[in-house]
Amino acid sequence: MLVRPGFRTTLLGLGLTLAGCMILRPPPPEQASDALEERVLHLLWRRDVAAASLTAPFTPAERSTPALDPEGGRLFVGSSDEHLYALRASDGSTLWRTPTRGAVGCEVAFDRASDTVFFGTDDGFVYALAAADGSVKWREAARGEVRRRPVLGPEAVYIATGSDTVMALDRDTGRRLWLYKREPPEGFAVEGHAGVALHGRRLFAGFSDGTVVALDASEGSAVWERETAQDVELPEEDSSLPATLDVDTTPVVRDGLVFVASHAAGVYALDERGGGVRWRREDLPGATGLSLAGAELLVSRPRALDVLTAASGESRYRVDVPAQSLTAPVVARGIVLVAGTQRDLYAISRAERAVVTLVSAGAGFAAAPAVSGRRAFVLSNTGVLYSLEVD
Repeated sequence: MLVRPGFRTTLLGLGLTLAGCMILRPPPPEQASDALEERVLHLLWRRDVAAASLTAPFTPAERSTPALDPEGGRLFVGSSDEHLYALRASDGSTLWRTPTRGAVGCEVAFDRASDTVFFGTDDGFVYALAAADGSVKWREAARGEVRRRPVLGPEAVYIATGSDTVMALDRDTGRRLWLYKREPPEGFAVEGHAGVALHGRRLFAGFSDGTVVALDASEGSAVWERETAQDVELPEEDSSLPATLDVDTTPVVRDGLVFVASHAAGVYALDERGGGVRWRREDLPGATGLSLAGAELLVSRPRALDVLTAASGESRYRVDVPAQSLTAPVVARGIVLVAGTQRDLYAISRAERAVVTLVSAGAGFAAAPAVSGRRAFVLSNTGVLYSLEVD
């Protein structure tokens, strides 16, 4: 189905959204630009991966972002049904599926050189599968749920877990090379955890106590630490730290800067060499995802996408998005795609600085989309994988 801005259908007028059915619709008038481009998303195909029942006594959530193999025409995605799927990118047909011992709520990593798929599970294991047939090369305990993408180095795969642990595993055997562990703070923490970013010989990671750490990638020792908690002003009558200090966004590294976000202290650009603060936006707390697009830093926050100048942190513009929690934004052909947890998938025009199209599907989306050229793939909370084309 294709719906252009301004076009209405009976189905949309009824406000109907069914499990397994995708609806593409224009934004409400208060979010629309006066001169929107005729740029929309086309639905190419949809495929049930693990269809969840909307009558279940819980809210379904699927968090696996697919890994793409553009040259091989394949994509790899996990599911809460405790399987990893390989699908044909052209039509969504199944090439193979491999059972796991826990739900796969992790962004998947694909290595073309070794034709291997790496991913983690909610029950705390890391897998390496042969991409050709899904056979298990190795499986290793990770000491905590793994919901962020494994990062591949020349000889190691680097993993972050929900138990404030970063580890390096041998790519060929899964043997543990080193482990870095921080003790979680007392009190409550925001759900989820940060992934790691590899740049040169250093890994960058964030933790639930609000600390950002640069690690030596070869041995796991700390090169520098930055405690964002020290930038948070505490109430005079309360001597305890806030319960939401978490740095849960995966760091992004470019041009000597490490971009991170603390739930309480805002968005930072840190010096890559020593961790010093180059700039900070304390007025942007609660960030849930960061990404770079050219000279711009895109920041997902509750009910908004903020666009900053990466070098200085100055605001370029903000787009209001009616979702309390958003995934990390991704860019496809001038369109920013960002999913609202338990809400819609939003297509935002960078040129018009406005929401162009909303994509509704059952119980919404908790997984960030994956993009390759004009193609985007996103898994809904009802277990349906959608293939979209950006026009």
